[in-house]
Amino acid sequence: LIHADLKPENILLVSNPCEKAIWGSLPDISIKVVDFGNSFPSTKATLYFNDYELQTPSHRAPEVLFGIPFSFKIDVWSVACVLLNLLTLQQAFSRPEEDKRGVDCSPIGR
Repeated sequence: LIHADLKPENILLVSNPCEKAIWGSLPDISIKVVDFGNSFPSTKATLYFNDYELQTPSHRAPEVLFGIPFSFKIDVWSVACVLLNLLTLQQAFSRPEEDKRGVDCSPIGR
């Protein structure tokens, strides 16, 4: 399954205070992925490779940007963008310099 819209808003941390924590005193926290509205089976990826509306622009993989065939790796790219956002407290790509498809191509610091 390709989610095709992984971003911070679609990744939830859920605390389960009633369940026993695995690591002793740390709270039991689960990660939940939500909003499967753009998802599709990975076997159908070739049907979507020209769909520039896939993924949020700030988390859009190069394969989607350039309209070439893609795989589950577009979700790996999006997760990397989310992790970079968590580590730097900045988006990997900012929105002011969006190209004609609405895809941001400017790296951090510009």
